Amino acid sequence: MHKHHPASTDVEFRVHLNRAADYIQDHFAEDLSLEKLAAVAHYSKYHFHRLFREHFGETVNNRIRRVRLEHAAYRLATELNAAVDEISASCGFSSSQNFARAFKAQFGF
Repeated sequence: MHKHHPASTDVEFRVHLNRAADYIQDHFAEDLSLEKLAAVAHYSKYHFHRLFREHFGETVNNRIRRVRLEHAAYRLATELNAAVDEISASCGFSSSQNFARAFKAQFGF
C-alpha cells in the first residue's frame, strides 16, 4: 500500500498560497476578485478563501486592504506634494472616503 506523503502536499499548498499573496503585493492597485486570486493559486474560490485565512491568519480582503494601506501610507509619508485622492486611487481604493475610513481603522488616525 502506497502511503501519501503529506510534506510534498504541504509544500505545494504553501507555494500556491504564497503565489496568491505575491500577486496581491504586485497587483494591489488592480481590481482583485476572489475568483482571480483563487485562479492564481489553483483552488476553487471557497477552498482558497478558507486555506488563505488558515495559512495567513487574515482573510483575502483584509490582506488586500492592508497591502493597499501600507503602500498608501508610504506614499503619503514620502510624496509630500501628492494629493490624497490621487494616492488613494492609485492604491486601489474606489473613493477617498473609503480610503479615509480604512486608513483610520488601520492606523487610528
